[in-house]
Amino acid sequence: ASAVLETWLGDLDWAREHEPGGILTYTMHPQVIGRGHRMLMFEALIDEIEKREDVIFVTLQEASNRWRAEQTSD
Repeated sequence: ASAVLETWLGDLDWAREHEPGGILTYTMHPQVIGRGHRMLMFEALIDEIEKREDVIFVTLQEASNRWRAEQTSD
């Protein structure tokens, strides 16, 4: 389980370094992630993400709106 969490965090850290201001989405199938120990791992992922001051949680709609606003401001 910790290898999966490390992979998820590795994806995040790579994105932060190579795509600042980018978007990273995690796709979780409810029949897979919905098991107790996997939910705990997902909660640990969220806890780790929240520690990073340069990362925010937004809906894809909000991300789209932010991107559009940046395009029209140029």
